[in-house]
Amino acid sequence: LAISLDGKIAEKHGQRIQLTGEAAQQFTHQQRQRADAILTTAKTVFRDNPLLNVRIDGELLAKPLAILDSELRLSGTENIFNSAKKITLFHKANLPVKTLTKYNRDNVRLISVKQDSQGLNLFDVLKKLGQEGCHDLWVEAGGHCFQALAQNQLLQRAFIYVAPQWLGQEAQTAFSSPNVFLGVNTAPPHLLGSDVCFRFNWYEK
Repeated sequence: LAISLDGKIAEKHGQRIQLTGEAAQQFTHQQRQRADAILTTAKTVFRDNPLLNVRIDGELLAKPLAILDSELRLSGTENIFNSAKKITLFHKANLPVKTLTKYNRDNVRLISVKQDSQGLNLFDVLKKLGQEGCHDLWVEAGGHCFQALAQNQLLQRAFIYVAPQWLGQEAQTAFSSPNVFLGVNTAPPHLLGSDVCFRFNWYEK
């Protein structure tokens, strides 16, 4: 997750802003490369329209993607539908048949999961991915998803990139709760170009 010095993640209405520099972006691609799959949200796809593939030394590597899209709002024309190795869309149950049949392609599958007070049940999502052999899941999503994973004790490690920018009071705040990092072990920060990377460990001594 990339944030500004004042803890913001996007502009006033959620518009994407490039916070980090080249070094942080390359670090992200290295982490994508080593992961079994990448998890994101429909909101992130709408906001950024990312490729979410690996781009290192001029080479491209497609990765399996898992996307939280409770209402199946993605149209199928977003970049990830051409850049991903395969896509799993997690959605809530009892959606109209018309909605379920709009993703008619070989590399897309739909899985319904239970819901809780925060949206799709994240434990159920991770359980299904784990049962299929996904052990190292790299998450690139917004503050809401990050906070929900942390509060449900579903994170092992987090990298927070802090960029030397100040977005101001009207920009979108990364977290709605001040207690996201309570009781978490923190490794010494390191520089990624002009950005600072903080690593938080939930289950490591």
